[in-house]
Amino acid sequence: MFKLNWGRVAVLLASFVFVSGVSAKEAQPDAMSVQVLEKHYIACADGFDGYMRSIQECIGGVFKKQDVYLNQLWLDLKGKLQTREEKPEVYGALLEEQRKWLAYRDVSCHFYYDMDGTIWRTIAADCRFDIVQGRLKVLESFYTSLTDMEL
Repeated sequence: MFKLNWGRVAVLLASFVFVSGVSAKEAQPDAMSVQVLEKHYIACADGFDGYMRSIQECIGGVFKKQDVYLNQLWLDLKGKLQTREEKPEVYGALLEEQRKWLAYRDVSCHFYYDMDGTIWRTIAADCRFDIVQGRLKVLESFYTSLTDMEL
């Protein structure tokens, strides 16, 4: 079940009161990973300029990076499984799981948008971020395991 990370929500809420000089662009390293995406997400809160639109655009940019990384990781996994000449059932099972996860991702957290008040959009964003990060961690771990087995 989903567990709200109040620590990150508190960081985002604090950003509405305290404005820091760190921008999301300053925190962008070259290689994408779960840890890098978490830094980008936190940089949105740290770089909040007092306007809801700017933080929404920043977080939207992080969501796009998550999607790009998810797609790249998926292609890398597919290639890794084909290189290892795994049974087609392995890829088929992973593909089915991914399709079900995508459906879950798409319906998760939407109930927050029905709540009154702009804070719920921030909580919804935190919810979506956590769901995608969780999946990325699973896929990253699987990819790392496959790569480590080749050594």
